[in-house]
Amino acid sequence: MSKLIVDALSVRYPGETKPAVENVSFSLEKGTVTVLLGPNGSGKSTLLKAILNLVDHTGTVQFFGKSFMQATGTIGYVPQQYAVDKTVPTTVHELVSLSLVMCKHSAKEKKQMITEALQKVDLREKEQEKVADLSGGQLQRVLLARALVHRPGVLLLDEPEAGVDVGGEQRFYSVLKKLAQDEGVTVIIASHEVALVKSFADQVICINKQLICSGPPRKVLHEDTFKKLYGEEVMFYGHTGHSHAFDAQGKRE
Repeated sequence: MSKLIVDALSVRYPGETKPAVENVSFSLEKGTVTVLLGPNGSGKSTLLKAILNLVDHTGTVQFFGKSFMQATGTIGYVPQQYAVDKTVPTTVHELVSLSLVMCKHSAKEKKQMITEALQKVDLREKEQEKVADLSGGQLQRVLLARALVHRPGVLLLDEPEAGVDVGGEQRFYSVLKKLAQDEGVTVIIASHEVALVKSFADQVICINKQLICSGPPRKVLHEDTFKKLYGEEVMFYGHTGHSHAFDAQGKRE
């Protein structure tokens, strides 16, 4: 059975004449990494929020054959941005523990859950360090640990590579791939990074308000797809493991 099924999902924000996302359908299998690819304003973040029931929408979403409300405990989420107040001496342990505030687990159980989550993202040794002292890549892995602390079966991430250097990106995506392969976590990521998509994704879903195409990277990532996503006058610039799309005026998509 597919772990995540999205059927005819549409979102129209109040006061807007056109939908932000229109009639998008797809299914994701257990233990796979899927990347949502599209230009800025294409609806990637909106689609993730609709899947998470954070915005009003039409259509249906099923996790393990259940609705969002029935499956809440099996879903993890890493948001696009997380502001760190460097004046507050929050430790890595304390930040991850915020996911357990409402839980009825004992203190011993919570400590074990935090340790286990940090081990999965290769940050066990950073548990007592200040969050403000972490690199961008390390912070993203801490946020990933916070999402993993409840051992979710489905994990959604919104542009997790933002503000992370190339080496940090590679390590972060490697952790996600390992979670999918070793633990059967179903991962869906909204991303701009075409090169990383080619290396780590099992499936690509290309959207620009509507579903453009979907399938394995080798079948989906070609010139015709990029033209449909970014327009006829699009070019690609690659550097040190990155590939970005730019429009005719040189603006990054």
